[in-house]
Amino acid sequence: MGARGPKATPAPILKMRGTFRRDRHSDDVQIELGTPDCPTDLLSSESQGVWNQVVPMLEIMGVLAKIDGNALARYCELWVRWWKAAHHIRENGDTYCVYEVGPDGKERVRRLYDRPEVATVKALAVELRAIEGSFGMSPSARSQIRLPEKTERTSPEQKRKERFFNA
Repeated sequence: MGARGPKATPAPILKMRGTFRRDRHSDDVQIELGTPDCPTDLLSSESQGVWNQVVPMLEIMGVLAKIDGNALARYCELWVRWWKAAHHIRENGDTYCVYEVGPDGKERVRRLYDRPEVATVKALAVELRAIEGSFGMSPSARSQIRLPEKTERTSPEQKRKERFFNA
């Protein structure tokens, strides 16, 4: 049986919300915050554009770590695939007709089908929503985050120095 309940919320997000409790999160793994390198050999040029758009926003939020590169690459690729499928639907409609020739020799609509891109858009939207929630990028996840003031945005090393010298 798998773990029960909702997934644990990362400590940086809890700190932004103002709900971080050291007694509950003292065993959190310490990771190196910072910008992961963009895997240019893995991502298409469109995906790199999404990367360049999303990464600065995540840096400002303070939830980005070097280890997040693979998840971000996956998000960028999925987003481009979703956009292409959604664009195809926008241009061609979400259904198509299959015609048959009737006994009178006239062509008529036999059946109306959903385009395959409709299912692709739906499936990719579910995957994107999960990744966006992990990074606090969805509207519901973002509503729970309180961005720190600019004066509070200091590096972890700076915070350690301040604690040491102010103790």
